[in-house]
Amino acid sequence: MKKLLSLVVLIGLFTAGLAYTAVAGQFVIRTPNTILWQSQQDAILVLHNSTDKLVSQIVLDFPGKVQVERFSTNDGVMELQQQGTHIVLTGALLENGFIQLRWHPGNIPPLTAVINGDGNTRTLTLTNPQQWVAGPTELEMLRAGSTAEALITRTTGAAATTLTLKFNTSITHASAIGIGCTPKLTLNKDTIVITGGIPKSATIDLKWTPPTARLLAGNWNDRPLYIADQSEGVTFNMPFSSSVATATTGTPIRFVAPPTHGVKNYSWNFGDGTTATGANVTHTFAHAGQYLVTLQETEANGGTHLRQRLISVQSSGENYLSSNLAPDANPEGPYGPYPLDFESEHWVSQGEESGYWVDEYGHTVDFDASASYAPSGKIAKYQWDFGDGQTAVTDTPYVSHHYEFAFNQQPAAYDYSVNTAIATTTATGSNPPQTELIRIPVTLTVTDSNNKTSTSTTYVELINPMYYGPPE
Repeated sequence: MKKLLSLVVLIGLFTAGLAYTAVAGQFVIRTPNTILWQSQQDAILVLHNSTDKLVSQIVLDFPGKVQVERFSTNDGVMELQQQGTHIVLTGALLENGFIQLRWHPGNIPPLTAVINGDGNTRTLTLTNPQQWVAGPTELEMLRAGSTAEALITRTTGAAATTLTLKFNTSITHASAIGIGCTPKLTLNKDTIVITGGIPKSATIDLKWTPPTARLLAGNWNDRPLYIADQSEGVTFNMPFSSSVATATTGTPIRFVAPPTHGVKNYSWNFGDGTTATGANVTHTFAHAGQYLVTLQETEANGGTHLRQRLISVQSSGENYLSSNLAPDANPEGPYGPYPLDFESEHWVSQGEESGYWVDEYGHTVDFDASASYAPSGKIAKYQWDFGDGQTAVTDTPYVSHHYEFAFNQQPAAYDYSVNTAIATTTATGSNPPQTELIRIPVTLTVTDSNNKTSTSTTYVELINPMYYGPPE
């Protein structure tokens, strides 16, 4: 009876979510414990805690970025944090509880759901990952002095016969050294063609001038070159191009997919409920705001690649005023709680026969400020204060920071410190800090192209391993 009641609630919860959806879609998964429904515009996921254990965390892994429209919990309390291509739900989901999540674009499904609770971890596969995983990054930029240099490695597939690289400007000189292959170069204005047979795991050390020439696209003879572009928050390939970075309502924008070998279909989702197909499309936004534009490329063999970009759209009547408005800093979060990982230990000598061990713990946190917005259309600088005495300045909204903790083990007492700059989490003596979670404030200041600034603060929570006493 209890399981039947849960199923009735699950169906009712999902039906309520569909009531807001007017577009045609399909069920990808429809089981008593999991429902995944997709359309081109939106997608809805409902997960049921069918175990007799409390669920404390659910991590959803997507192949690209999505924008959450609604999130709700039934029989529990959970908070949502979006970190790049991951959605992390943290809190308490009771036995027979449900979570419901709705996002767009709907054609980006979750790959897996990692569910943690009471010391147990289980992973649900929601989508075939082989459809999306293009393979590891095959290009690594080394430097950009008087000559640009990159390492290119063939990671998958049989030996390639050619590699074609297209740049944004003409190349004046290029050279290559092969490791496991003998590359031959042909240079034609903005294009470099490499031949000579390039087997799997072979590497090409490529140099070119001018160093300002930027690689737009690369193609082996049988598939695209896998290029990660972290500045756009995209795991696969470089982003598409648009005629403008900042648009006004009512003004058409042209979107162009990069030249890529083997792509059969191009599908666009503009983040405003509209879609289009084709390698070269035009779209007009009706309302001001920030839109996550997604290009989904499908190859003839069924493989799928994502390219994404945020487009800022301002009202055509506020162009003059927008330059006088301050930006909006949004560091997302709160982040965590995260466990501390043991990293190393070393001996501190206090004489020939005395001393103590120092155990080092740490955790790396990925921050995402992509929700920050500048009415003038562009944020030029992101300044981070991580709350531990460390700072960073970037021109992209994504940054990672490693927090370090030291536990000084002594016979009668121990020292506990978190980069000493965090005074509220420092304690010395025989008693550990009295909080299970260490909360560290993180401050983000953004500066737009008009040199106007905005500041906002979030926090990181880290689980204090000393809460129950020194490690044994």
